[in-house]
Amino acid sequence: MGTYPTGTLSQTHVSYKDVFQCDPLAEESAIKAAATFTSFKRLLVTRCQHKFDSTEHKPKQADDADDPAAVRAARRTKTLMLGNMRFLGELFKVELIATVVEPCSMPDEEDLEALCKMLATVGKKFDHKGVKTAMTMILVRMVELSDMPSLPSRIRFLLKDVLEMRDHQWVPRRKELQQKTLQEVRKEAEKLQKLGKNAQHDDLQGKRHRTAHSSLDVAKQNSMLLLRQTTIPDQPPVTLAVDPTNRIKSILQEYLALHDIAETRQCVAELPRDSHLAFVEQALTLALEGKEKDRAAAVDMLVGLYETLTLGATEIQSGLLGTLEFLDDLRIDIPMVHEYCGLILGRMIGAGCFGLSWLQLGVRHLAESGLAGLLVAEVLGVMDDDMGADTVATMLAREELNIAGFLPPDQQSPDAVAAFLKAHDLTGYFYEDDDEEEDDEEVKDALHA
Repeated sequence: MGTYPTGTLSQTHVSYKDVFQCDPLAEESAIKAAATFTSFKRLLVTRCQHKFDSTEHKPKQADDADDPAAVRAARRTKTLMLGNMRFLGELFKVELIATVVEPCSMPDEEDLEALCKMLATVGKKFDHKGVKTAMTMILVRMVELSDMPSLPSRIRFLLKDVLEMRDHQWVPRRKELQQKTLQEVRKEAEKLQKLGKNAQHDDLQGKRHRTAHSSLDVAKQNSMLLLRQTTIPDQPPVTLAVDPTNRIKSILQEYLALHDIAETRQCVAELPRDSHLAFVEQALTLALEGKEKDRAAAVDMLVGLYETLTLGATEIQSGLLGTLEFLDDLRIDIPMVHEYCGLILGRMIGAGCFGLSWLQLGVRHLAESGLAGLLVAEVLGVMDDDMGADTVATMLAREELNIAGFLPPDQQSPDAVAAFLKAHDLTGYFYEDDDEEEDDEEVKDALHA
C-alpha cells in the first residue's frame, strides 16, 4: 500500500502523453485508461463506498420485541453501523477520504451515536482552523443536545463524554481497551502495580491538558446558533432553561470514581451559580443514603469545595438546613442518620463553614424527639477527632453553648444534663476530671444556665 501515491484518485502513474505523442485518439484513450487505473487505494475506497451505500445503517425497530431473531438483527445492524463510522474515521485519518462530519439540524438517536463514534475517532485530526465554522456548529448543537431532557440519558452521556474529550485536546479519559493475550495482561498488571497505578484508569489523567476555550465557552459565544432559542416580538431572545440535575449526578459519579477534587472543582465552577444549592443537596443525599465509602468521599468533596471557595457557606448552610428539617422523617428509613449527619456537620464546623451556635439554632426543632442531643454528641466526637479535645473545649467556652437546649424539655434539669454528658463521654469538654466531684454542682448549674 505504501508504494502508491496518496494524491487524487484520478492521478496517473504513467506519462501516457509521452508514449502517444503522434496519435490524439491514442492520447484520449490513454487518459481514459489512466482515469480507471487500478490501484489498491482505488479498490479499497470503491469497495468501502459500495458496501456503505448498500447497507441499511439505521437499525429498524422490531415489530415483536420478544422475537429473538429480530432483536439480533437490529443489534447486528447497529453494530455494523457503528463499525462503519469507526472505519470511515480511520480512512479519514490516513487521508483516503476528505470529509466525514457535516452539521445536521435535527439528528435522531442513531445519528447522534454515529456522530459520537466518528468524533471520538477523528476529532483530533478534524478539529482544526480550516473547519472552524463547521466544528463550531457541531459543538453548539452537541452542547445543546447533551442537556435536552427528551433524549435518553445514554445518548446525553455519550455527547458529554465526547465534549469532555474535546475539552482535553481529544485525549480520552481512559486508554482504549484492546484484545490482549493472558500473558500480556499479566505483564501489564505487574508493570502498573510496580508503578502504583490503577489498571482501569492507568495514567492518562496526569497527561491530559484542557483547551483554552471549552465546548461550553464556544456554545456561549455562539449562542445565536442554538435551535431551541425562541424570539418574542419586541423582546430579546430567551433561551429555555436547562435542568442541571443530570450534570450534577455525572459530576458526583465522576468524583466517586476518580476522587479528583481539582477536576470536580472545575466542573462545579462551570455550573450556573443558582445550581450550587442543588449540587449541595444531591451531595448531602449521597452522604446520608450512600455506602460508607461513598459517604466519606462525599463529605471530603464538600469540605474541599468549601475550602477552595468553589462552594459558598450560604449554599452549604441552606442545603444542611433543608436536610435537618426532615431529619426526624429520615430517621425512620435511616436509623443511624444522626451519625451520618453528625459527620457532615462536624467536618464543616472544623472547616469554618459555621459555628456551634449556628448548629444549635439549626437543630432546636429536633430537641423534643431527642435527635438533637444525639446529633450534637456525634458532632463533638467528629470535631475531637479532627481538631483535638482542647480546641473543642475552647470553642464550646467561647460560644457559650447551652447543652440543655439540645435535650427534650423533661431532660433539661442539671442532673439530667450531667447524666447526658457522662453517658456520651462529653464531661471532659466542660471541666477537668480531677475536680469533677468538687465542682459537680457548679458545673450542673452553669450548663443548665
